[in-house]
Amino acid sequence: MGSKFGLKNELPVHNVVLTKDIFISKYEVSQFLYEFITGENPSVQISKSLPVHNVKWLDAIKFCNLLSIHYSLDTCYFIGGENVSINYDANGFRLPTEAEWEFCCKGGTNSDYSGTGILDEMGWYNKNSGYLVQLSGKKNSNDFGIFDMHGNVSEWCWDWYDENYYSNSPEQNPLGPALGTRRVVRGGSSADGMDYARSSSRNF
Repeated sequence: MGSKFGLKNELPVHNVVLTKDIFISKYEVSQFLYEFITGENPSVQISKSLPVHNVKWLDAIKFCNLLSIHYSLDTCYFIGGENVSINYDANGFRLPTEAEWEFCCKGGTNSDYSGTGILDEMGWYNKNSGYLVQLSGKKNSNDFGIFDMHGNVSEWCWDWYDENYYSNSPEQNPLGPALGTRRVVRGGSSADGMDYARSSSRNF
C-alpha cells in the first residue's frame, strides 16, 4: 500500500497481507438498486442507470445492512445512532476496508492506474467527464474485472481516516484506526483531478 510519489498520507509504502477472500461488486452501485433497497436517492445527477452518489457514510452502512436483509444474509453492522460496529464473520454486504479497496483497485499491479495503466482508458475524471457522473462499465475493467475504481464516483471505505496510520498499521488485515472523526473515501470522482483517481490516493 501507499506510494512514494504521492502525498505524506501515502507514506510509508508498506506490505499488507489480506487473509480472507474478497467478493466485490464489479460495477458501482446504481441509483436504481440504491433506491429499490432504501426508498431514497440522494444523487444530484438523477438517472436510475447512473451510479448513486452524494451518499453519506452512515447511509452507505445502512444500505449494506438492508441489502443483506433483502438477500436473507447476516447483517455486518450494528448501528446505534451514530455509532457503528462491525461483525467481520457475517456473510452479508459491507464496505471494503481501505486495504481491501486498494488491493481491488490495483488489480494485481502496483501502478497508479490499473488495467492498461492509462487513466483515460480506465476511468472518468474532470478532464474527460465534463464534470458529470457517467454510466458504470463504459471504461475498461482492471485485471480483476472491476470497473470504475478510478474516478466517476468516490467510494466509501470502512476505516476511520488518519493521515499517519500507515506508520503503525498492522501488516495483516488492517482495519484502520480504532477511533476518529472522518472516514476514508477512495478513488476520486468525475469532478476531481487525475491525482485523486490514483490507486494509492487517500482522502476523507
